[in-house]
Parts: sequence; C-alpha cells; structure tokens
Amino acid sequence: SAARTSGTAPVPLAHLMEVYAALGDSLQQLFGAAEPSSQELLSQYAAQPALAAFLTARMGTAAMVRSPGRMREMLADSEKILLKLTEAADRDTLQSFHRRAKGVLEVRQNWSGCWERAESHFRESLQIQPTNSNALFFLGMVALQIGKPEDAVKFLRRSLLLDPDFRAGYVNLAIGYLRLGRHAEALKVSEAGSARHPDAPQPHYHVGIACYQLAIARVKTVQTDCCPSECLPESEANLYEELRQRSLAGFAQARSSDEGRRRGRARQTAEGVVVGLEAPWLP
Repeated sequence: SAARTSGTAPVPLAHLMEVYAALGDSLQQLFGAAEPSSQELLSQYAAQPALAAFLTARMGTAAMVRSPGRMREMLADSEKILLKLTEAADRDTLQSFHRRAKGVLEVRQNWSGCWERAESHFRESLQIQPTNSNALFFLGMVALQIGKPEDAVKFLRRSLLLDPDFRAGYVNLAIGYLRLGRHAEALKVSEAGSARHPDAPQPHYHVGIACYQLAIARVKTVQTDCCPSECLPESEANLYEELRQRSLAGFAQARSSDEGRRRGRARQTAEGVVVGLEAPWLP
C-alpha cells in the first residue's frame, strides 16, 4: 500500500517520536536479530498468547516464498496456541488469518487449477471475519481467474471499501470492469487509483484502455470510413478527441514510469529475436 512506500500524509515529528517511544525495543528486536522460532515467540509473549499466535503465523507467512515447509510448521504451531485462547474475537481473527494464508499458499504451490481449491480457504476466512478485506480481495482474484468478472467486481469493491489504500484492489477492480465492458466505471476506479498511487503504472494504463474504448464507442455510431471530426456533431467530436488524448496520455504515463520501463524492456529469445513484452496488467 502507499503507507509502505511513499506514505499517505505528512506526520509531525513529535507524533513520530511518540510512536517510536511506544514501540520501545521492538524495532531492534525485529530488524536486529535472527528470526525467532515459534517457541521463542510463545515464551516472550507468554502473557499475551493471542499476540504470540499471530506473530507466529505472521512469521510463517513471511517465509512462504523461500520456505513453504517452514510456513506450514509455524501455522500449525500458531493453531495450537489458538485452541487455548478464551477470547472469541482473538480466535476469530486468527482463524480468519490462517484460512487466508492457506489459500495463498495453495495458489503459490499449485498455480495450475488451484483457484477453486484456494477459494474454499478464502470463503472460510471471510465467513469467520466478514470484514477481512484481504479475504475479499483474494475471492475477487479467484473470480477473475475462473472467468467470473461480475463476482470479481462485487468482492473487489467490498475489499476497497475496507482498505481504500490497497493498490492491487484498484488495479484488479478496473480489470473486472474492463472485462465486463463497463468502461466508464473502469475509468472512474482507475482515476481514483492513480490519484492515490500516482507512481503506479497500472491505473494509468487502464485509464488509457478505458478512454480508448469510450472514444471508439462514439465512432461506431457513424460510418467507419469517416473522420470523427467530420462525421460527429461538434460536441461529440470534441469529446472524442478529449478521450483520445487522455488515452494516449495514460499509456505514455504508464510506459514512462519506473515500473513500466522495467516491465516493458525488450527481451531476446533463444533464437536471437528481440521482442517486446505484452501488456502485463490485462490479459
């Protein structure tokens, strides 16, 4: 999210100092030592078992890419602590986190044909905690992957309402609208995404696609071999040109961004042929 990159708003230094003081030596322990084991976390937070269970699960998910086995072990250790918790709110929060984590692991480990299996984990996560924005987001991703953009839009809209700072939510909601041919709504959500994440190329790219489709829709009302400026009424011709220029600007801004340049670099095939990359954000 923007909070992890450029920040969402200026914060007075005095407020920052209060936060750092409240954290105590937590930052040093987090960044200055080796990763703790499940037993070390349970021992250190013996008086706060719910926190110990969450930190154990969170450390496990952090190891998902480099060590899926370690993730499974730490999730299992966290679940053992969870069974002993007495507060229902603590149990629900942790169970929802566990189900979501297992769904993500399913996707990472078994990409081909895994989305239906992962969906059950995400639905369980959401059933336990209906305000879990991440579970809603992943259900939206499942719906996109299995060809149900209408369902995807419903889940992704709810996810963004709960977490309006999540970049991927804007990107994938726009994809859902584009696949449904709802170009005006795709434009609206992409503009909101680019306003919140101005350095991200994906919202600008989707602005370009949406504006192009909206412009083409106006041209289709007249004969195809006619120049829009000549065939359309003046107001419609002006709107067509505005949409065309916005489309070009969106594509140019996406391509000129740092991420866009990295993704769009040409690559050389084994046969020595230099080719460009296809659009990375929209199938």
